[in-house]
This record gives sequence, C-alpha cells and structure tokens, in this order.
Amino acid sequence: ARSNRWRTDGELVNVTASGCIFKNIGTFHGFNDASTQICWAEAGGRNYYENVQFLGMGDATAAAQAGSRSLTVAGSGENLFRDCTIGLDTVVRATNANASLEFLTATPRNVFRNCVFQADVSDAADTHVTIGVGGIDRYVLFDNCTYLNAEFGGPGATAMTAAFSVNASAGGLVLVQGGASIGAGKISAAGPVYVSGAV
Repeated sequence: ARSNRWRTDGELVNVTASGCIFKNIGTFHGFNDASTQICWAEAGGRNYYENVQFLGMGDATAAAQAGSRSLTVAGSGENLFRDCTIGLDTVVRATNANASLEFLTATPRNVFRNCVFQADVSDAADTHVTIGVGGIDRYVLFDNCTYLNAEFGGPGATAMTAAFSVNASAGGLVLVQGGASIGAGKISAAGPVYVSGAV
C-alpha cells in the first residue's frame, strides 16, 4: 500500500499489492480543495478487507466534485470486503452526481458481504455505487449489504433516484442478494442488475 496522506488530490491510499489482509482500520479523507479526491483505491486484486471504514468526501468542497469517491476498485479484482463501511453521512454530497464506490477497468468477481453504505445527499443523482462501461467483468456480488441515505433528517435530506448507477455495457452482472436500501427510490434504474430475495 502507498499513502499520500498530505495530498489534496488523488488517492489517500493506493493499494497495488495482492494477497493482502486489511482488518480493523479506518480511513478518513477530505480536503477543502476543488479537485477529485479518492479515499482508498484498490488496484492490487485478491485482497481481503474486514471491518474497514472507507470514509471519503469528508469535506463539503470535496463532496461537491463529481469524480470524488470513498472507494474505487480496479484491475484484477477478486477482492472480498466483509463488514466494511463505505461512505459517510456527516458531510452533504451536493451539486454533482458522485458515488461512494466505483468499479473501474473490468474488475472481476468482487464480493461485498454485510457491508454498510452510507451517504447524505442533496443531489438526487448521487449514488452509493457506480459502474461505467466495462467497469466490471463476470460479476460483483453484494451479499446482505445495507444502503442508507439520510433522506429522513440529514442536512441534505434528499432521496437518491437510485442507489446504483450501472451502465448497460458494464461488462458483467451485479447481484444484490438480501439486505436493505433506505433513502433511494430504487436499487437501479438500468443496467444488468439482479436482485435475489427481499431488499
């Protein structure tokens, strides 16, 4: 892992190694700077995360940038995220559609299990998860995850149109298995998104 903790742009942490274990740690990233800010970039593949907090966009200026993220996943994939928290709800995300988590460059077979996604938005186009053209490969599984947007009392108090933004040509499928979503009108408005069980 490489840390750029004094930078105001780019990634706070950029993981390029594979086969690593990250447990019981928290990261917080947010500078009063109008540049794209990424809290944690996972680019190594085959890594294991347990009880890790990815708290990006921790400043109103950073949270207003369309490309800012709490977590990005790219490259060889096959990572497992277990009992993690992605995003924060203490700073309002405003004015630009941004996301807590983004998948990049055909990353395959990632699993998120019992994770919590949280946000407080004032722009209905903000999402918890975004996947553009070719962002994934094969599949990404969200197993028993919770998606919370502070629609009912946060300073932003705006419902997301959808929790996920997934391009029709994402490169694979998204499976949402169980869990709960509160503060978004739907799981996804388009794309290869499948839901198993009650969400």
